[in-house]
Amino acid sequence: MLTTNKLCYSWGQNPALSEVSLQVPTGNIVALLGPNGAGKSTLLRCILGQLTPSAGEIFLDQAIVESNSRAAIAWVPQSVTLYPQLTVRENLQVFARIMGLRGSRLDEAVANTIDVIGLEQRASDEAKALSGGMQRMLNIGMALVSNPRLLLLDEPTVGIDQHARQELHQLLSGLKESGMTIILTTHDLEDAARLADRVAILVEGQLRAEGTVEQLVLDRFARRRELRILVEEPIPASLQTLLSDAQLRRVEHGVWRGLHPPGETLDELLTVLTHDDRHVLDTSARRPSLDLFIQDLL
Repeated sequence: MLTTNKLCYSWGQNPALSEVSLQVPTGNIVALLGPNGAGKSTLLRCILGQLTPSAGEIFLDQAIVESNSRAAIAWVPQSVTLYPQLTVRENLQVFARIMGLRGSRLDEAVANTIDVIGLEQRASDEAKALSGGMQRMLNIGMALVSNPRLLLLDEPTVGIDQHARQELHQLLSGLKESGMTIILTTHDLEDAARLADRVAILVEGQLRAEGTVEQLVLDRFARRRELRILVEEPIPASLQTLLSDAQLRRVEHGVWRGLHPPGETLDELLTVLTHDDRHVLDTSARRPSLDLFIQDLL
């Protein structure tokens, strides 16, 4: 679907993207991850044509993306952009006209979009009367009204509650099932792991890792397990030595964390810890998380 080939961009003398080559298959959700300033939003803006790369190429269905082919790409910015005194339907009508729709095609596109974003009961309400989550859905609807093939979202879950987040997940999953390709940036790693088919991790403008969460974690950590131990501080020196010898480290007050190979030694360690109910409040062992992968990558 979308391919970037050695894409480069600089802000003055500061490189923002350095030879970023990324492939996004049709009908996939890809999450762009990385710390602030890693180049995620810059990459989206290059794909949109808002920025012109200093080197490299962008392909859509194996054809170089040009101004006339960007009509197939829609963007949802992080900040909600709508007309607060217009109704839900009127907001969508405005954006449909901007995209060149007229007459029955416009009416059909608006009706379909209202149904997709789940705002049928609020279609005649002014946008300013909607909750934050509903405004976010309307903002996405403005991008969907032109029926794009590629949807770009910048931090779509910022500022919405858990219920709205779940509705957004359902919407994006439904769009994917219909064949739409989606790229989103997010700092919410749980969202990325749950929602995306693949993740791409940018660090200082470079693509440092790309693939499924499961495969990335397996390749880096093999079969090791992530341990998290919650303790009542202060702890005795003997327990501190035990945790340190197990390659765990104190990451915050009362929390020790680290990696440990599976097997008898892990079972023995957990047995010892669970019997110390005076100082050890909780223990958990799980497959290493995406969060730990990114920390290790940095």
